[in-house]
Amino acid sequence: MLLGIVASQLPLDGGIPAGTGVGAASGIGAAAGILVGFKSVVGTGSGVGAAAAVGASIGGPWTPADLGSALRAWYKFDALTGSNGDPQGAVTDASGNSFNLTQTGAQRPTLAAADLNSLNTLRFTAASQQRYTLSNTILNGGSAGSAYFVFKLVNEAAATGLFHWGADGADSYWPFGGTIYDDFGSTTRKTVGNPTPSLQSYRIVSLYSAASDCAYFIDGGTGGSSGGTSAFFSTGTNTVGWSGSSVYLGINSSFDGLDGWLAEVFFTNAKQSTTDRQKAEGYLAHKWGLTGNLDSAHPYKTTPP
Repeated sequence: MLLGIVASQLPLDGGIPAGTGVGAASGIGAAAGILVGFKSVVGTGSGVGAAAAVGASIGGPWTPADLGSALRAWYKFDALTGSNGDPQGAVTDASGNSFNLTQTGAQRPTLAAADLNSLNTLRFTAASQQRYTLSNTILNGGSAGSAYFVFKLVNEAAATGLFHWGADGADSYWPFGGTIYDDFGSTTRKTVGNPTPSLQSYRIVSLYSAASDCAYFIDGGTGGSSGGTSAFFSTGTNTVGWSGSSVYLGINSSFDGLDGWLAEVFFTNAKQSTTDRQKAEGYLAHKWGLTGNLDSAHPYKTTPP
C-alpha cells in the first residue's frame, strides 16, 4: 500500500517515475489512500480519483457522495434554473446513476426561486397532481433502504402523498389528518405518528427500512430544537419489501398529491450507521439553513460534517 497524496501536491520538478504515475496500477492512490491534511479517503482500484467519490471528497465538506455506492439517487433542487414559477420538466440525478426525472405539461412542479437559505426549491401542487416517476430499480430488490429529504407543507391536516415505496396495500401519507402513515421499504404500513413541530415549516427527514429494523427521524430526532436525537418512530418488527407498481415523487399510489415544497431528496440502498445518518442530517441542516431545527445534542448542530 502506498501513501496517497493529492496530485496538486506533487513536486513540479521531480516528475513521477514511469510505470508508477498517477492512475498507474501500482502508482499514487493505488488500492488505498491516506490524505494528510485532507479528508481521509479509502478507495479501491488505481490512480488518483479511481473512484468518482474520491475526487469529490478531497478537501471539501461531507456530502451524500461520501456514501459511495450506497447512494442510489440524489435530487438537488437548488441546482434547477429559471425564474420563480417556471415549470421544471427535467431534474438530473446527482448520484451519477442516471436516474434522471422528467415530466411534461401541467404535472411539472415549478421552481420556487431563492426560497430557502437563498437557494431554489421545488413547489408541488396537489390540485395538479404534480409529480415525477421514480425508477423502481433505484431501490427494488435491496435488502435495506433509506430516504433523506427536506420538505414543507401548505396544510399538514390535508391528505398528502409524497411517495409510496412499500409492499403494503394501504397507501402512504405525509401526513393524513396530521399523522404520518408510511410503508417505505416494508411489507407493512407503519403509523409513524403526529409530529409535534409543524410540518408547515421546513423539516429534515431521515428514515430507513432494514430486516427487523425500521426508524424515522425528524430533524435528527423527534422533531425541532428540543427533539433530542432518538427516533421519532422505530420498531424491531419489520420485513423489507418494495412496491412492484409505479413509484412517484410528489404523490402516493392513490394520487393524493404533495401540496408543498421539496428542497433536496436522496435515496440509499442501505441502512446507514448512526454516524453517517447524522452526517446526512448535518449536511442538510447546514446547507439549507436549518441548524435551528437540530437539538443541541446533535453532533452537527453547530459545525457541518
